[in-house]
Amino acid sequence: MSSSPSSIKADATWHVEVHGIDPIPQNIRHGNAFELFKLWVGANTNYVVVVTGGFILSFGLSLTSAITAILVGNALGCIIVGMASIMGPRTGTAGIVTSRTSFGQLGSFFPKILSVITALSWFSINAILATEAINKLFAMAGVTGVIVPWIGLAIILVLEVVIAIYGHATIIFMESYIAILLAVIFAVLAYFVILGMPVGHIVAQQQTVFSMVHWLSAMSLAFSFPVGWSNYASDYSRYFPETLSWKKVALAAGLGQFVAVVLCEILGVLVAILVGGGLSANPVAQLANILPVWFVACLSGCYPHPLNVGCVHSPE
Repeated sequence: MSSSPSSIKADATWHVEVHGIDPIPQNIRHGNAFELFKLWVGANTNYVVVVTGGFILSFGLSLTSAITAILVGNALGCIIVGMASIMGPRTGTAGIVTSRTSFGQLGSFFPKILSVITALSWFSINAILATEAINKLFAMAGVTGVIVPWIGLAIILVLEVVIAIYGHATIIFMESYIAILLAVIFAVLAYFVILGMPVGHIVAQQQTVFSMVHWLSAMSLAFSFPVGWSNYASDYSRYFPETLSWKKVALAAGLGQFVAVVLCEILGVLVAILVGGGLSANPVAQLANILPVWFVACLSGCYPHPLNVGCVHSPE
């Protein structure tokens, strides 16, 4: 189904989103599957995913076992996200709203509340990391004081909330370019890590005795990250025409997320090996011991995602 330029103004870049949980009318449906691929790459290329990969190594796995756990766990999780994305074009509304057909109005109340809490929690995590990054940059510039962290937090919150208010088209637009920027930043991180990695660290890590219990635990952690997005998968595919191939939608969403998460988590495993076999309670400070401070600041503050705010819907 094609849409004239005048019919898609309801979802125009840098225009406030006019649709909430109501189904998107057919005459303003637009977009292609590649947009979804770029969205999920940008959304999952971030420092939190790298840290998740580092924690996977803490289960006592060798490098090979850690990588296989990452591959299997994320493959399973991303398949679910890809399949959940199919409901967007078919229903034109958010996945959490579609769940009413299965659980009913009252029965769907609990998962809605859970989804809101989850989205706001991720929003908070991203905001905290980005605020710490801005504070580091302020400190490098000689700007200090009690009010500085609050200024940094205000900047991050405004950016996240404003982009989320502008909504779907603006988020798609931002993610398309942010994905490229983040790819460059994480390529630089990979360069620093690989350049500084002693071969002896890799050899020693490979000597770890395999444990199926530990591997399953690590695989479950890897699985939990992508599958946590499944409730919101159709939020960003619901503007697509209903005639768009469901296979293309599922593949674009699942593959985009899989590529980003797997590469970032494997990079996290390598970072953990480099710093001595695991990440501490303060991985940001730990990275500062092996990377330039300015780069750690940029890395830990990578793009506070408005997707988390955009996924928050009224539980009514």
